[in-house]
Amino acid sequence: MALSNGMTKEDIYPTLIDMLHEMFELDKAKITLDANLYSDLDIASIDAGVPILAGVVQVDWVIDYGRQCFDLPPVFLGFHALKFQRITIPEKPFTLELVHEPAKSCLSFKITSRLGTHTSGRVMFGAADV
Repeated sequence: MALSNGMTKEDIYPTLIDMLHEMFELDKAKITLDANLYSDLDIASIDAGVPILAGVVQVDWVIDYGRQCFDLPPVFLGFHALKFQRITIPEKPFTLELVHEPAKSCLSFKITSRLGTHTSGRVMFGAADV
């Protein structure tokens, strides 16, 4: 779907990253996104009557936002040092920090809130075999 200026959704993150880098000299390899699960992302996961965000949803977001923000290799190879340290509750605001490490072909991430770190790890990527 194209926006009124001709840009697609896929064009927005790289353009925004370039603008922030040029205007504020921010590191293009590190992106931080803030959100509230219910109001911003409209997501609810119910487990035993308590709303929590499932780990599989968290790592899917990491990969999805990582691909939108960075030029990652095409093949997912696995996770390293994946840690679920605290339950992520949908009503609470959280921060997703993404750090692209091209030399290691990985995307480091951390999901935090005012309570501390909830989830962290590295997603490993590789080139497609031809």
